[in-house]
Amino acid sequence: MTIKNNYPNGECPDCYENIPDNASHGDGCSNCGHVFYSSGSKFTFIDLCAGIGGFRIGLQALGGECVYTAEWNKFARYTYETNFGGTVEGHDINEIIPSEVPDHDILTCGFPCVSFSNAGAKKGFEDPRTEVFWSTMDIVAEKRPKIVIFENVRGVLKYRDIIEQSFNERGYDLHTELLVSKDFGVPQNRVRAFLVGIDRSLNISEQFQFPGTGLFGNSYPSRTLGDILQGTLGNGIEDKYEVSDKRWGTMQEHKARHANKGNGYGFQLKTATEVAPTIQHRYYKDGSDCLIDDGVGRNPRRLTPREVARVMGYSDEYAIPVSDTQAYMQFGNAVCPPVVESLGRQIVPLI
Repeated sequence: MTIKNNYPNGECPDCYENIPDNASHGDGCSNCGHVFYSSGSKFTFIDLCAGIGGFRIGLQALGGECVYTAEWNKFARYTYETNFGGTVEGHDINEIIPSEVPDHDILTCGFPCVSFSNAGAKKGFEDPRTEVFWSTMDIVAEKRPKIVIFENVRGVLKYRDIIEQSFNERGYDLHTELLVSKDFGVPQNRVRAFLVGIDRSLNISEQFQFPGTGLFGNSYPSRTLGDILQGTLGNGIEDKYEVSDKRWGTMQEHKARHANKGNGYGFQLKTATEVAPTIQHRYYKDGSDCLIDDGVGRNPRRLTPREVARVMGYSDEYAIPVSDTQAYMQFGNAVCPPVVESLGRQIVPLI
């Protein structure tokens, strides 16, 4: 994996210039002088419910070293190991013995969202799948990281009181915020809740603030789908990504029925001048979350896996070693590295 792949969108985090393919650890950006890191040298972190490494890319861009990883899905582990090397140490977080986890400065975890998602059962902490959260908090209690970062769908904030109590009982202050990926140079309107726990003994909670448009609105480039599309049908895009006549007819009928009922359910059709809506893990089914009108007189198409990677903020050096179906699921469940990197820039100087 090249140094470029350590950075969201393959760009310098300070000036957003494209990082040269031959850049090495310790090299400085030719435009602004930012020093690039190939592995951690400033702080350590662990990556739980790691998915395909969105947290890792964002924190490595700031000089972090990942000392432990856990991910239960075998296909996600394969993608992770392909891109970062080594072996994912942990699988089921509920089976991890906290005392055996290496010491670390930051703990990150993208625990399962289905219990809190509008598209899921919405059982909250009554869902047994949320046991991952409590197992992670056991690791927090045992290893005492300086910072804990959770990412989830916005529905998790309905349970903020429960989550805050669990942090407070372990000596942590909790900060929460909804961050939107389009505010961080990613052409996707992806809203996610970020929960940051800060060890109260550090006395830095009052200094911490989330990134946002107020802080970075003039720094991040505003991107549209046109910045990430690989081409059009018949010109760089394979025909297999075009929606079939039959399926397209069904989609239109479905949307019309719901429109008559006064709601907006159904496919979303976008052009190159717009941003994508949230890409979800179910995108593999028919791509209806974000269909692309190429303007070539054909049926709309779904995004390719590489385009989905780009719309999530992953560089083109990031390998996609799995099937299209698995790639869509993996990126749909992933964390946007540019958002993590931006959040990390608010945290790392404090620790």
